[in-house]
Amino acid sequence: MKNNKNLVVEELYKKYYVKHNTPESVISSHWKLYQGKAKVEFNENEIKSLSGFGFGDLQSKSFLSQTFSWLTIISYLCQFSNRKELLRLMKIAVPLARRMGFSFSYDCFRQVCSLNLIMNKMKNETERVNVIIIGDGYGFLSALIKEIFPNSLICLIDLGKILLFQACYCEKAYPNSYHRLISESSDTINQPNSDFLYCPAEFLEELDKLSFDVAINIASMQEMNQSSINTYFDFLRSHIPPDNLFYCCNRKEKK
Repeated sequence: MKNNKNLVVEELYKKYYVKHNTPESVISSHWKLYQGKAKVEFNENEIKSLSGFGFGDLQSKSFLSQTFSWLTIISYLCQFSNRKELLRLMKIAVPLARRMGFSFSYDCFRQVCSLNLIMNKMKNETERVNVIIIGDGYGFLSALIKEIFPNSLICLIDLGKILLFQACYCEKAYPNSYHRLISESSDTINQPNSDFLYCPAEFLEELDKLSFDVAINIASMQEMNQSSINTYFDFLRSHIPPDNLFYCCNRKEKK
């Protein structure tokens, strides 16, 4: 599972699973409870196994869960007027999920629906776009955007422990792309040449020299404290031009 061209997964494992370096200030009450349930086995410089908890159903491959997922997906497609657009995206998304080692679940379908809406609001779908995604779980949405816009920069922000999953699966989908981890010593001037940037939440300020065309947050700001939310909104206001997009899909509150 390791991309020989970079050491992003290995660096994230050493820093956040061996040394536990995530600052308390960036961890929500949700992740204080659930991040310890993420299991990663790392041996001989490679990921041997990993299992997540609390951020999606993409690793569930049982026949029963897949059956329920597809029945749910079909029921929605029958109701939606934009089903043709969604089916076109699904033709790309289903093989991508398999390439990443996932089953195409209901969560994948929801992200296809979100991306379809975002694409309909984008100014120009043919140019390179810089996309920042805050809290992408297993990294499926990031990988799907890269599949549709192959020349784009995808920047993923999350807690270090969860970011490892995104790096692992995006590297699996794109082994020949340039993956880079942001740290306090990163040279962000050269980051636009990257395909995927992985930014632990505490290093958000290291992205200060970059600007983005699209920002996305799905079901993670609902788990943050108000101070963290304010920090992200302040960052986005200063790094996304007023005529570009921020897609935010969250509950008003979550217990």
